[in-house]
Amino acid sequence: VGFINSSSANLTVQVLPDLVPLQNETVLGLNGESAVLGFQIVNASPSVTPDNIKWFFQPLNDTLLKVEIVDDGVTYMFTSDRLNLIVMNVSNEVEGTYTIEVQNEAGMDSGRVTIVIEGPPRIRMPLEDEQSVEGSNVVFTCFAIAEPIHSVYWYFTDATTSDTVLIASTTTSVDNNKYTLDLNTASDSYGLLTISNVTYGDRGTYLCNVS
Repeated sequence: VGFINSSSANLTVQVLPDLVPLQNETVLGLNGESAVLGFQIVNASPSVTPDNIKWFFQPLNDTLLKVEIVDDGVTYMFTSDRLNLIVMNVSNEVEGTYTIEVQNEAGMDSGRVTIVIEGPPRIRMPLEDEQSVEGSNVVFTCFAIAEPIHSVYWYFTDATTSDTVLIASTTTSVDNNKYTLDLNTASDSYGLLTISNVTYGDRGTYLCNVS
């Protein structure tokens, strides 16, 4: 039996795809016009093929709904590499968050961009009633959309006296440590109101106003 004195083997290194957006996270849409949402892939090995690229749509007023987008030539069109999505006719029906998912043998990456129709701010989802134990913290989230960024005002109507007062605002300083606001305009929780250490006197109605 003969022996060999050398042997070789190849090492293949796979690289996860890395998506880079070609626009801001929020795109201003104009009614009746088209909008192009685009990404590019860097550092993917093996390369990502169009068959492994998917787009999804999530309406702004329904965070539980996520629909895969199909190129129908009417509402949506893809470029040949599927890295660019053309929204043909911008309207309230296509206002929402668009997610792209790309995958190769190494794994998956995703990116997202939101189309917001130009116009006055609108509240996406109504406030929900809260029930709390005295001494705990309560959070009210006012989900609103606007481009450019909007201002948020919170008012409180006392359940006993029916008096209404401004308790917090993103534009003015209200001298009350009981209420805090999320002022991060890049966050979905922008304008979120936290009521600290609730007491029986905090019973009443809380109103969110956006402008």
